Amino acid sequence: MISSVESKTLLPINSDACLTKIVEYFLKKALDDPSLTRDYAHVCLAIKNKEIQSGDYKKINTSFTKLLINKCKDTFESMFDRKRIAANERKEIESCKNKETKRKLQLKSDENETVHKKRSVAICRFICELLKVKILVPSILEMCSARLISSPKELSVECVCVILQHAGSTVNHSGVLERLQEYSTAQNAKLSPGLRSMILDTLELINTKSTCDEPRLTDEMKVVTSFVEASVERIKLPSSDLSVAQESVCPENNTQIENEPDKRNRQTDKVYNTVKTIIYSITADNKSTSINELSVHLKNIDVMERAIDFLFERVKIHPKTIPQLVSVCSSLRDVSTSGVIEGRHIKPTSLKKQIAIRCTKLLLSEVQNGPSENDFTSEQSYTFIGELINENVLSAHILEEFLKIVPDKLSNKTLKNVCDLLKVAGKKIEQVYSVKKTLGKLTDRISNDTNGKFSRRSGALLKALVELRDKKWVS
Repeated sequence: MISSVESKTLLPINSDACLTKIVEYFLKKALDDPSLTRDYAHVCLAIKNKEIQSGDYKKINTSFTKLLINKCKDTFESMFDRKRIAANERKEIESCKNKETKRKLQLKSDENETVHKKRSVAICRFICELLKVKILVPSILEMCSARLISSPKELSVECVCVILQHAGSTVNHSGVLERLQEYSTAQNAKLSPGLRSMILDTLELINTKSTCDEPRLTDEMKVVTSFVEASVERIKLPSSDLSVAQESVCPENNTQIENEPDKRNRQTDKVYNTVKTIIYSITADNKSTSINELSVHLKNIDVMERAIDFLFERVKIHPKTIPQLVSVCSSLRDVSTSGVIEGRHIKPTSLKKQIAIRCTKLLLSEVQNGPSENDFTSEQSYTFIGELINENVLSAHILEEFLKIVPDKLSNKTLKNVCDLLKVAGKKIEQVYSVKKTLGKLTDRISNDTNGKFSRRSGALLKALVELRDKKWVS
């Protein structure tokens, strides 16, 4: 493999056409054998600054990196053309009357489908390797993941897993992991058991902040290094590029034996991932069994705290799940953690108490940030807190300090959140706290706003809330 690539790269690169051919060759070889994508990424790193000077001052110089990125983009986009091409192939097969010709067309179509799947996975793997050598930036892979995850097709989901497995924590997984969890549930019959297993493995890798890259053999490192050196020498790249390439191709072997704390962290991550999977898959039919399973897994305080954080993230992204999650919390509120962790005796705590701590932090952080925020970002967390109060998972007493401070730290955003909270649980809260007094202070702040700090919408929201209270919280 290396000698073949070397023979191409060591040719004089003195024209746009030649540089384009080099890019196409590297990309083709990487897609033909995905196991070598890492090698080709390092070779690309060594010549990433290569440019062909334009003789016309009006034209931009031809850059190797720009050509490579454009070729990768075109290859990735071509993944989404397969549906149209396959439809045309099916029409041709169905319209064919000759059995032998029809059989050959079917074989050709099947072969094209196999090649398409292989190339799709390979291009996703290759762009991950280009990210690692800093030829691509994380935002490109984030856009690729977002586009792929929007389609529930098996190949698209598999490609997302490939990106997450090989790009690791360098890519922002916001939203993508949520969709993967949904695709992995038993209710989703569109995905095969094998792909669901791949999704769960991917989620576990992300939770442990690992990637599935395997260490490179020393002999192979030497071959690739010598090849990069020869390539750089021939095309006269700066020595700085060579040093970077050498470091990338031959990283030092710093493998260490996993210590006990790391092992415990991995075990905790695994349990936490199980908890998330159970929460995702809860239905009316399996609720009882799921609650029993969760009560066992939540004995670990670290898992419990992370599970609570996950619940709040869940309601922000999928507010329709609030009733279900409130029901889960209500069923588990008395679950307590173990009093012994890693040989140390720790005072047990309950899920109910930990939720109260989490909610108190959220409420106080809202007012401690000050009144500078002037937006209406929907905070479904406040609706969630209100419903938890209604179900007696939370005591309304935790709101006393928040409601005392909020009039003095008021912003448009804070007022919106207070309205969301009181609309849901105002009646319950008023049993232990004077909501009327707080509403009076809020009204005074809005009425005395001479600087135009509060919007008309804020005034309308507060007025509607006062009217709701006057009706004894009956809308």
